[in-house]
Order: sequence, then structure tokens, then C-alpha cells
Amino acid sequence: MIKVIFFDLDETLYDYGSVRKAANQRVARLVEELGLTSSDVFIQTLRRITKDFYEKYQGLPLLFDRKIRFQEVFKALNIDVSREIIVKLANEYWNFVYQQIKPYPDVVPVLELLRKQGYRLGIISDGLIDVQLNRIKALKLEKYFDTFTFSEEVGKNKPALEIFRLALRKTKCNPSEAIMVGDNVKTDIAGANKVGITSVWIRRGIFKDLEPNSELESPNYTIYNLNELIYILYKIRSA
Repeated sequence: MIKVIFFDLDETLYDYGSVRKAANQRVARLVEELGLTSSDVFIQTLRRITKDFYEKYQGLPLLFDRKIRFQEVFKALNIDVSREIIVKLANEYWNFVYQQIKPYPDVVPVLELLRKQGYRLGIISDGLIDVQLNRIKALKLEKYFDTFTFSEEVGKNKPALEIFRLALRKTKCNPSEAIMVGDNVKTDIAGANKVGITSVWIRRGIFKDLEPNSELESPNYTIYNLNELIYILYKIRSA
């Protein structure tokens, strides 16, 4: 019997990919206004640094720290900037994101129905605690969830077992009593499968075309819309 349904946040419940690009442009304009460098140079350097950043911090919550990433950009450009300016730029980035994001159209109706049906709901998300909580509040989704589990709490990103086990402890349920819905087969699906949680891959967002390349990354179910989750739960109940 399924008691708890976990959801990834970014790309699963809202479109972050398009907002992220616009937020970077917003920061680039501010950089130019501050006289630090041109917006084009900032964006070009940010793209290059981001590739290196992913290699350096892959698997660690610091991967999502915009302050460190922006600091690395200025370091590459040999531009000295104060901590105050770095914080200002990071705030500009995140405040823009908070203002622009909104849930996918299917999210709120499905969450409301799941709550009515008696399921407990949780978030399992990579990222920094404060930023992720602010995103959830900006999306106005906090009231639907019983628990929130973030990679910063365990010091490792998905698919690390620790983050999934922590989420299970918070909900006091066994892996066989839980479902994980996520957009990334390499993190959400692989992590859920490793710990024994039923995995549901929702194919949307920036990872929708990232095919599984191992048994561990192969989901138990694949959907394209959250409404399909209701049918999956019905099948499981009826089995």
C-alpha cells in the first residue's frame, strides 16, 4: 500500500530551465550597470565557468550556490569584487526566479486530489535549504507537503542513498510504501531505485530526452503529465 508520494521540485513541478536563462541575463545587466564588465562578457564567462563548476562540485550541494559560481566568474576575469556585490548579484538572481516561477498547470489539481485521497506528500530536492524553501513558497505549494528533504541536509546530491533514507525517516514509512516522481533518470529515478522506492519518471523539463542507460536508471513507470500518476496509483491499489 502506497502511503507517501515524494516529488522532485525543479522541472518536475515547475519550469526552471527557461527562468534560469532570464535570471542570468538579469544579473548580467546589473553587472554592466555596476561597471564591472559587459553583460556579454559576463554571460560568456558564466557559461564556461558553469561547465567547470559542474565537474568540480558534481554530487555536492555547493553546485547550486550562485554566490560561489559568480565569484568564480569574476576570478576568471581577474576582477576583484566585494562579498557585498556577490551577495547582491545572487539576490538579484534568486529574487527574479521567485517572481517568475509558477507551477505547471497539472500540479495544483493533482496535489489537491492526492491530499483528498489521504496520501502524504513530500519533496526530495537537490539544492540549498533556504533557496529551495523560498522557491516552494514562491510557487505557493508549501501547504500541500508534509515533509521537505534537501541535499544540503546530508551533504550529497541525488542519487545518494542518504537523501532518500532521510526522507523516509521523516515520513516514517518503508521504501515499499513510497513513490518518487522526478524528471531526471540519473538522480531521481536512480536514487529511488537504489533505496527500493517505486520510481515514476515524468518526461518534461530540461532532462526529458535524457534516456536511461542502465537498469538502475530505468523507471517503474513513465508519465508525461501528473494526471497519469492518479491512474498509476489506482493500478497499484487494485493489484
